[in-house]
Amino acid sequence: MKYRPIAILMFLFVGACAFGQAPGLDETKLKAEFEGKIISLHHFYEERFQRFDVDGAAKEDYPTCPWTMCGKLNIDKVSLSKNKLKVEGRRIWVLFKGEPRQISYANSPELVEISIELGEGSDRDKRLSSAFSKIFLVGQQKFEDDLPEFWKPLFRVKPEVSPAAIAPTLKPAANSTPVPPTEDAAVAEKPKVPATSQKMKLPDKVRVSQGVTAGLLIHKVTPSYPQTARATHISGTVVMAALIGKEGKIENLYVLKPVGAGLDEAAYEAVKQWRYRPYLLQGQPVQVDTQITVNFELRP
Repeated sequence: MKYRPIAILMFLFVGACAFGQAPGLDETKLKAEFEGKIISLHHFYEERFQRFDVDGAAKEDYPTCPWTMCGKLNIDKVSLSKNKLKVEGRRIWVLFKGEPRQISYANSPELVEISIELGEGSDRDKRLSSAFSKIFLVGQQKFEDDLPEFWKPLFRVKPEVSPAAIAPTLKPAANSTPVPPTEDAAVAEKPKVPATSQKMKLPDKVRVSQGVTAGLLIHKVTPSYPQTARATHISGTVVMAALIGKEGKIENLYVLKPVGAGLDEAAYEAVKQWRYRPYLLQGQPVQVDTQITVNFELRP
């Protein structure tokens, strides 16, 4: 099976962020296993102080932010008290650079504190283990399962076509006698004469370049530049794959070449509101499969 470059990097990336087995209540082991490690979070909460109960449920309805900004944590300290397990660290931003896109990390100055109530009862350790699997990426859990839908196609790996699935072309032996075709086969081999009076069936979807669709654009929403990305001088070009419906509305949109640091979400939120004049093929509107590019440039 062949993997696209980003898929390979994500496989390594997730492997580096996974915990392995959830720990028991031993502070020394917790420190040895987690401190100094980059971990992945299931919930991309923007809140600096995050509180969870022993079952892994958030104590409040926290606002969220893009996973490339709030999905990774570099653990500085793990501490255990009688009633609470506390994890402290700094956010790690995820960036995509180069062609093909390569994943890199950027250290954020933002501190995050995650605390988990230990609860009471003989099943406390079991419940805490379950809480870890709901808050952090552990074991065989897949990181892409937590991503928004418009990110997921980027990390899906397409299986390679098996050679056995391709029918071989057989040549007759040199001394073999050709078998005459049956009457039915002979009829089937006769070329069909196209009926000039019959209309050609139009495709439901056509592939169109960005230049053509740009000329059809009638309503454009300018993406807002994320303040954190601008302040830290992060820029780049987001490329998205788009399906434009017969009425000119965006029907499907997903990231094709990301930048990270929240720029992809900003581009997505704006572009999904764009509207186009219908693309006509022989006078009939058809769906359009195309790409849309959004540039985030830092200007003085």
